[in-house]
Amino acid sequence: MPPLFTGDEIISDIIDLLPEAIEILSSHGLGCATCHINVAETLRQGAQLHGFTDVDLAEILTDLNQAATEFGLDPARAQRPDPVLTPRAAERIRHFQAEDNLQGHGFKIEVEALTDGEVTYFLDFLPAPEPDDRTIPSQGIDLYLSPYSHTQLRGYQIDFSDEPTTYGFTITPVSASSPTP
Repeated sequence: MPPLFTGDEIISDIIDLLPEAIEILSSHGLGCATCHINVAETLRQGAQLHGFTDVDLAEILTDLNQAATEFGLDPARAQRPDPVLTPRAAERIRHFQAEDNLQGHGFKIEVEALTDGEVTYFLDFLPAPEPDDRTIPSQGIDLYLSPYSHTQLRGYQIDFSDEPTTYGFTITPVSASSPTP
């Protein structure tokens, strides 16, 4: 199996998947965990900008991949695709945008973990992404996701149900075998 981390991952994504990465990066002299650029910069870019050699990067990657193995990080989770809107959800978003005169606004989805292991979702329209948000285009609509929400929603689709008992947006795995966030 290939290594989970190759250096081409966004630093904040690495930290979202493996919180222990903060300590590992710090032990190698990289303060990337607290840097505001970590949402846009790959580990390789960060290491190069701080003068690290390819050998240095290889050592960091060895430590990250070893920790991922030790903590049982599921490589499939990191490889899941970005979340997508179904055509029905995109149609409803456009309807709500028009109804509230919010055409062109992005659709913000925030995932919040509850103490009982369940999650809750906050949905809103924003004129622009918040500073750390990822912008994921889907069906002609920009989804705005925090790094944590992006990680949690990988491999999921956002749909819309018109059924009286389930009216509203639904977030489900693209494949029935995927775990819920």
